[in-house]
Amino acid sequence: MMRWLAILTITMLTAACSREVKVFEPASARDAGTGGGSDSKGDADANEVGSDAAALPSNARTLNAGLDHTCAIDAGALYCWGNNDYGQLGLGDLMARGKPARVGDRADWLDVCGGEVHTCAIRSDGLTYCWGKNLHGELGVGDFNPRTLPTRVEGMPFVQLSCGGYNSCGIGSDGSLYCWGDNFEGKLGLNDPYDSPDVPSPTRVSGGFSFREVTLGQGTACGITREGALYCWGRNTDGQGGTMPELMQLRAPARVGSDSDYKRVSTAMRHTCAVKADGRLYCWGTDAEGSLGLSVAPDTRKNAPVQVGSDTDWADVRVQWFHSCALRTGGALYCWGRGQEGQLGLGDIESRSTPARVGDASDWTQVATAKFHSCGLRASEAYCWGVNDDGVQLGLGDMERRYEPTLI
Repeated sequence: MMRWLAILTITMLTAACSREVKVFEPASARDAGTGGGSDSKGDADANEVGSDAAALPSNARTLNAGLDHTCAIDAGALYCWGNNDYGQLGLGDLMARGKPARVGDRADWLDVCGGEVHTCAIRSDGLTYCWGKNLHGELGVGDFNPRTLPTRVEGMPFVQLSCGGYNSCGIGSDGSLYCWGDNFEGKLGLNDPYDSPDVPSPTRVSGGFSFREVTLGQGTACGITREGALYCWGRNTDGQGGTMPELMQLRAPARVGSDSDYKRVSTAMRHTCAVKADGRLYCWGTDAEGSLGLSVAPDTRKNAPVQVGSDTDWADVRVQWFHSCALRTGGALYCWGRGQEGQLGLGDIESRSTPARVGDASDWTQVATAKFHSCGLRASEAYCWGVNDDGVQLGLGDMERRYEPTLI
């Protein structure tokens, strides 16, 4: 979370702005709008749902992406765009948006994350809100009813969030990690039996560890402790858990190696990548379409971290489905893996098996990866590229794919 605050970044599932209003005032109960339909209202005044914007403000700072939707925070204001079948944009309806749309009028949002069809965000007071589909309890509001407006998650304040396919996790100020939602394959890390049910409320992850970062993929979760140790849990069918290859599921956090110098981590469908404090980049899991960046044969499996190249100036990495993108400390952006939809931003539809530089700019500050598109921040402005078939993924207001980063 400190990472987001330091650079007020952009998240592919988020967007932001300012002003104050009653839309997200905390309710005394878990949520002010209960009820079981996709038209559930969420907290407080559901009629103030924000409006479409022609573009993001030029000083956008935080970006995050889900499956087919993206959100960004700027000066505390939250904007979202993309598909909205289950209310994942938080605008009080089910209508998709082809351009960034303001979520309410509050200007105190700090962090946001997007899952497959849900979104969660934190306000400056630490209160957490979620909205969208809630089939597995991924909203953390104690039930399984969808919400089309931000609805408060009860429990301790969180300082960092991550959203997976149908689950979510939050880190408290003391480093305690709580997860909720889909419990299939042990992705909540509760050290429970294989047939345990889904969990619709925040529940502490087993082990008592103190975390400073957590990331969720489709079935796997990984976290870095305050001491720099890396743990993963959940799906391990492709080696993405980075440990114990004989286990298909890791139902409790399992340590990846013995190193204590991990700085960033990101996990996807079949692979995971991480950056260490010395600037080295590592990936592991199954190499689908070059996603590991190791120039190995297709579907090669690596059960433990393998260094990508020999460079020592990597700053961050984000992975999703079958592609990966990473930032160098100098601000250069590299992507690799599947490229058929233009999600690598390299001007073509070719896949890459090793990191390839995206343009020649050296002022990238953040990157976010979604299923078949990517977004990033450059000089405080938001860019997206990749698939745009529904006319909503890239926030550009048209249905054209972009094969290079395009300013929103």
